[in-house]
Amino acid sequence: MSKIENNLKIMKWVYGTSLPFMLGPILHAFYNHYGLEVSFFYQILTVGVLSTFIFEVPTGAIADKIGYRYSIFLGVSLMAISVFMIVAVQDIKWFVISEVIFSLGIAFKSGADSGLIYDSLVVLGREEEYVEVFSNARKYIFVFAGVGSVASSILFKLDPRLPILINGILMSTNIIVTLFIKEPIHTKGEERITFKEQMSFVVKHTFKNREILRIILITSVLYGFYRMNFNSYQPFLKAQNVDVVYYGLVFFILNVVAFLSSKYSKKVLSLVKSNFMFLFIVITTSFLFLAVPFLGVGIIGMMFCQFFRSLYPAISSKLINERTDSSIRATMLSTLSFTGNLFAAVLAFGIGLYTDYVSTYQNNLIIALTLIGLYSLLNLVRRQQKG
Repeated sequence: MSKIENNLKIMKWVYGTSLPFMLGPILHAFYNHYGLEVSFFYQILTVGVLSTFIFEVPTGAIADKIGYRYSIFLGVSLMAISVFMIVAVQDIKWFVISEVIFSLGIAFKSGADSGLIYDSLVVLGREEEYVEVFSNARKYIFVFAGVGSVASSILFKLDPRLPILINGILMSTNIIVTLFIKEPIHTKGEERITFKEQMSFVVKHTFKNREILRIILITSVLYGFYRMNFNSYQPFLKAQNVDVVYYGLVFFILNVVAFLSSKYSKKVLSLVKSNFMFLFIVITTSFLFLAVPFLGVGIIGMMFCQFFRSLYPAISSKLINERTDSSIRATMLSTLSFTGNLFAAVLAFGIGLYTDYVSTYQNNLIIALTLIGLYSLLNLVRRQQKG
């Protein structure tokens, strides 16, 4: 196996262990343990996505300058540090600081990881395999998250900090693993432009290319609502009086669904006429099901979101990768994440203002109706442009 091909193997481990997958089932319960309400859940999300929004494009440009390898190394290091901070100090101020550091890490890793895979495939002459290889690497997120979900709820009962500590240790292994990445430089002889020129070029490139601008706008809306959907799981389970020890089992089932849909994502996408319309239908259906006050229906709604979760990254990154040169690939992918986080921050802030005054079911219904309205508006604009 060549060193470049080994990148694909390394990224499976990086994807699987670089995120705080054990926090998903218990994060709301963890904050609640320290007397924080549902609104804080949205407030801390707003801090996170705003921080990622601020850092995203500059870190993407840095990745294009220093290389994918070092950018991923910086990203996973900062993310691991932020998780250990949560364990060390249980205080609102430090929760916020930790979230900012984690967001900086996400920003360094975002774009660099998928860019590394795409450029590695370019070097190997296999770029047409991107969706399959990317989805295959990302499915390890669901493997680790599935096992970690069951363990996290049990460990939380012993000590609320224990699942976070173990997750931090696993995340730290990536600091070493990323050192074995081989930079897939296939444009070595090209002259690199300055940071300022690169940022200027990306802005012009985005606004001049209507198709890229359309992709970025639509994926931003989809990403923002996906983030809100994930945030609705624990309040829904709490409203259904489900004991926190069973949260892990629910999240295990959800990750199995995400794993299977990721495994067959290429086949699914080949059957779908419009990727974006399909994703809108999936995420809207998820919110509508979560607006029904029955546990079984709500869990089916969560499954719809897992289906979305497995397909969205492959679709969005593929569309940008195909329309972008290698020299600005990480920057463009970061721009995609940048706008998505901006929309998610605005959405989270808005929801955080009223979420303590409505039931979780009413909240999910309001979000679903908002999604339908936005999709109708985007569709109307597109038809007018065609006309």
